[in-house]
Amino acid sequence: MTDMIEPMDAYEIMKNDTSCQIIDVREPAEFRSCHIIGARNIPLSKLESGDEVLAGEGKLLICCQRGMRAERACQIVRGTAAETEMSVIRGGLNEWKQNGLPVEEDSSAPIAMERQVQIVAGSLVVLGILLGVFVNQWFLALSAFVGCGLVFAGVTNTCGMAMLLRRLPYNH
Repeated sequence: MTDMIEPMDAYEIMKNDTSCQIIDVREPAEFRSCHIIGARNIPLSKLESGDEVLAGEGKLLICCQRGMRAERACQIVRGTAAETEMSVIRGGLNEWKQNGLPVEEDSSAPIAMERQVQIVAGSLVVLGILLGVFVNQWFLALSAFVGCGLVFAGVTNTCGMAMLLRRLPYNH
């Protein structure tokens, strides 16, 4: 079971405890677009691959967009540094912002990966339908393929399209 902390409580700890670190486990492009002031970016993908190891002198507050990746990061850290004191910020960056807490935003950063996937997947579905109706019915298979990919991504929590999009130059 992961320890959860409310955003307001996390903010108070952050202000009063200089040894506290906020770790944002989103991908670098997401982090660049908006993050908690003073947060350190260590993507979950680096934790999962073992390229990064988290251990802190003080308390670690783990954050992502909504909380799911942060919970996974805590599980990984508990496996490698069980003595580290850590909590997940409930609701992630979304709830942090809803509480009016300070963030650093960069409007020139690329849009979030989740939105990129939604835009590309939606475009491919519409394209498949239009081509299927006006050119050849076999183009409908494109829409079916994208739909199957989205179901697979939801079931396995692994998105092939996000992996491909992450490699584009503007996401580095």
